[in-house]
Amino acid sequence: MNPRIVAKQIYTNARYGRAYMIRLDDAIGWVMRWQIPRYDLIVGVPRAGLAFASVLALRQNVPVTTPDHLPQIWEAKAKIPQSNAVRNILVLDDVVVRGEALNEAYEKVKAAYPDAKVDRGAVLITEDRFDRVDVFAQVIRANAILEWDMPDISPTLRVASDLDGVLAEEWPEDLPPDKIDWWLATVKPLTIPTHSLYAVVTNRPEKYRVATVWWLKRYGIRYERLIMRNDSRSELDFKTDVLNEIAPGIYFESRDPVAFHLHWRTSVPVYCPTSGVFYND
Repeated sequence: MNPRIVAKQIYTNARYGRAYMIRLDDAIGWVMRWQIPRYDLIVGVPRAGLAFASVLALRQNVPVTTPDHLPQIWEAKAKIPQSNAVRNILVLDDVVVRGEALNEAYEKVKAAYPDAKVDRGAVLITEDRFDRVDVFAQVIRANAILEWDMPDISPTLRVASDLDGVLAEEWPEDLPPDKIDWWLATVKPLTIPTHSLYAVVTNRPEKYRVATVWWLKRYGIRYERLIMRNDSRSELDFKTDVLNEIAPGIYFESRDPVAFHLHWRTSVPVYCPTSGVFYND
């Protein structure tokens, strides 16, 4: 077996290490072009596995479900087969690292359909996981970052993030000064990372630190340091100086032009979630 290893390189830099990013649109494309036999039923491992299972079920025009919803299944404009007609089932996850979730789902499906042939599948596997699956779409390197799993990036990468436009709704450009305190207290979160951030780097002035700390605590967003602008530097100059000083492994920036220039000035990999562009070497 000589599978093709796929990944868009994020960066190769002695200062930051090496990692790769897998784009969501690429992964969906691989599922759409996946040359595998048609199954009678596809079971997606929540959460991400279910999303790809739904795509594959639509392509094959077969029903889809989850391990915990069996025997209930959802049709994909397809005729729902009788239980005794379900002979070939695919249990699908997005990526297999240890394979624990996939194996647990497999056991539930096998218990529900003891006479069926049940395959374990993954859209992505690493090079040392061929023995964990029966079918897979692509092989990736172990240090790949998944675009759809950005909030769960390992803290070992020293993840730093902008605040407004990434963790919280973007600061309105026309926000009246007398409404700022109200906005700081009521702004809604956009993303709540699973792990503690290496740093939150925000263009908010330092005078709003108390309100900002309160808001971050309210929504359970953990961080090692909160760095706010305390002088008259431009946003780009301020963030450039900070990133050069703290040397994060990756930075999330809300505005695409700023993301581009930050990477160009600092060589730090910068991802812009609003545009979906990763700036890298």
